[in-house]
Amino acid sequence: MMRPNTGSTRRSINSAMRRAVNALFDRVVRANTRVFSKTEAAFPVLIGGGIVIGMAAGLLAARGVGLSFGHSAATVAVALMSALTLPAARVTIGTEYAAVRWASNGVYHYQIAAFTGAGIFVACMGWPAPASLDIVAVGLGTAQVFGRMGCLLAGCCHGRPHSWGIRYVADGASGAVRGHLIGVRLFPIQAFEALWLALLVAPGSILLLSVRSPADSITWYVISYGAARFLFEFGRGDSCRLYFQGLSEPQWTAVILTLVMGAAVFLRVLHVSPWLETGTALTVGFLFGATVIVTVRRPVDRELLGSGHVKEVAEALAWASTFPNTPEIPARYASRTSLGCRIATEYPVEEPNGCRYLLSRPGKPLSSRDAVSLVRLIRALNHPEMPYQLVRTGPGTYALTIQPEELVLTATSVSRRGLAASHKARE
Repeated sequence: MMRPNTGSTRRSINSAMRRAVNALFDRVVRANTRVFSKTEAAFPVLIGGGIVIGMAAGLLAARGVGLSFGHSAATVAVALMSALTLPAARVTIGTEYAAVRWASNGVYHYQIAAFTGAGIFVACMGWPAPASLDIVAVGLGTAQVFGRMGCLLAGCCHGRPHSWGIRYVADGASGAVRGHLIGVRLFPIQAFEALWLALLVAPGSILLLSVRSPADSITWYVISYGAARFLFEFGRGDSCRLYFQGLSEPQWTAVILTLVMGAAVFLRVLHVSPWLETGTALTVGFLFGATVIVTVRRPVDRELLGSGHVKEVAEALAWASTFPNTPEIPARYASRTSLGCRIATEYPVEEPNGCRYLLSRPGKPLSSRDAVSLVRLIRALNHPEMPYQLVRTGPGTYALTIQPEELVLTATSVSRRGLAASHKARE
C-alpha cells in the first residue's frame, strides 16, 4: 500500500495559501491605487482619520475614570499639538538640518513628544498625571492602528523581500520603496503591527481604564508596544532608520522607554496592578536579555538582509541579466558585495530558461545559515515561486539552480540539515 507523500502535500498546501494571500495583497494595492491615484495619498488620509478617531477614543475613555470633558479635551489637544511640532519644524526650519530631519522621522518621536507635552501641561495645571496620560495612551494606541495601515498601503516601514507579501507597483509606490524593490514581494510587517495594536495595545489600554490602578493604561501601552516593536523591527527592510550594534534606533528607543517605565514602577513612582507589575518585570528582563544577545552576537541576517546589502545583491543580479547568453559558451558573470559575498551568475546552454548562481565568500567561507539567507533573498528578488535546488559544492561554497518554468519539479526546501545531507552524499 502506497503511503501519501506528506511533505509534497504540505508544500502544495503552503504554495496554494501563499498564492491566495499574495493575490489578496495585490488586489489591495490595485484598489488603493484606483481610489487614491497614488498609494502615498492613502497615508495622510489614514493618519488624519486615525488622529480624529484616537482623540475621540481618548475623550470617551476619560468618562470612565471620572475626568471632566474640559480636562481630558485640553490634555488630548496639548498632546496632539506637541506631536505636531515635529512636522511643523520640518516645514519651517527645513530638512537640511540633521536634527530636524531625524526628529521628524519616526513614530516613536511623535509619541514621546505627545507624552512629554501632555505631562508638562498637566503638571503645570496641578492635575493627576497618571490618569491624564492614560487617556493619551488610549488615543495614541487607537491612532496607530490606522497609521500602520497607511504605512502598509503607502510602502513606508516595509518588510524584507519575502515569498509572502505585498508587491508595490511603479505607478503607485511611494518614495519609501526604492526602485530595486518595485515589483518585489515585501513581507507585510506593517499589517502585523497594526493587528497587534488593534487586538492588544488599544483594547488593553481602554479596558484598564475601567478596572484600574493609577497609571495602568500608560504602563500597559509602553511595555506592550515596546516589546512588540522591538521584535517587529527585525523584519524591517526599509532604508530610513539608523542602526547601532545590530539594533535599529526604534529598538533602542523601545529598550530605553521600557527600562524607564520599569524603574518608575519598581520605585513606586507609578502605582500599577500587581499583575502588570509582574508583566513589566518580565518585559524588562526579556528586552534587556535580547539586547545583550543581539549586540554581542550580531546576527548575520541583520547584515546580509540589511537594506544596503539587499540593494547590492539586486543590482548584481540586474547587472548579470543585461548580458546576452550565446549558445556556444554559457554566460558567467560575477559580482562581489561589500560584505564579501561573491555571486557568480550562469545561464546554462542546456537549460535556456534556467539559471544557476554560485555563492561563496572568499576569506570567510559562507556558513549554511549565511547561504540560506542569501538564497532566500535571491529567490525573492528574481525568482519567486520558481522551483530550485541548492547544493553545497565545497567548504563554504554553494550552487543555487533555478529550474526552467516548464519543468514540473518540486522546490527543494532550504535548511541547514538539508545542506549537510547534500554535502555528505557528495563525499
